[in-house]
Amino acid sequence: MSFDGSSGYAATSGPVVPTNANFTVAAWVRLPAIPTTTQTVISEVGSHGGAFALQYRADLKHWAFTMTSADGDTPVNVTADSGVAPVVGNWALLTGVYDMAAGKTQIYVSGTPGPTAAVPSAWNAGGPLLLGRTQTAGVASEFSRGDVDDVRIWDRAVYKDEIVRLVNGSSAQGEWLFDEGSGTTSIDTSGLDQQVASLLRRDMDNGTQRGERDCPCENGAGGYARPRARYFVRIRALPWPHGSGSMRQATGRLS
Repeated sequence: MSFDGSSGYAATSGPVVPTNANFTVAAWVRLPAIPTTTQTVISEVGSHGGAFALQYRADLKHWAFTMTSADGDTPVNVTADSGVAPVVGNWALLTGVYDMAAGKTQIYVSGTPGPTAAVPSAWNAGGPLLLGRTQTAGVASEFSRGDVDDVRIWDRAVYKDEIVRLVNGSSAQGEWLFDEGSGTTSIDTSGLDQQVASLLRRDMDNGTQRGERDCPCENGAGGYARPRARYFVRIRALPWPHGSGSMRQATGRLS
């Protein structure tokens, strides 16, 4: 979904997760420009303010995950600063994690963890989950401008390896760049050593973005299997004559 940065947002009818216990929130985010003010992508609010905010912080110029001390007009903020600045036009997976037992919060940007921040106490918002803004002193604030996709909430602290899998695709069994330039086999660069042959490549050349095909895949034991493969791709550029440049990346998901 896209937000205009001035009034657009989405909200649930009630709370999605208790914010005084373990939880994780994640979303893919893309900005059309570097904001000059703080913008919140996701928040869950109470009567006055938000219990947390997955956001771009204008004062830090980085992605950040902020938690507040209470549902008041002037709470104390605890911010986990990712140290990572947005890249205009590029998608980033933002993941905020609160670990109640450890008393810490942390943000990951596309799978890369930032420093943790100590949270002395957390409170349960009890209000709706907001996408595209938060709330300050009972007033809508920090509207986001940009695109948000694949929002996920867990009622637990998600581990780093799970977050990394989210970046690569939660059910991804390989990654193929399709940059060999010739031949009939694309090499898996994920480290899982799956090799998808020309059936998948031909679909890519025809501009197919998703589908199901029978494709030969090396099974790791010197033999070949022919599973039914469902694949999804993200195209960064189309080859001539459809556009400039070359096909740079695709992700295959075997099911």
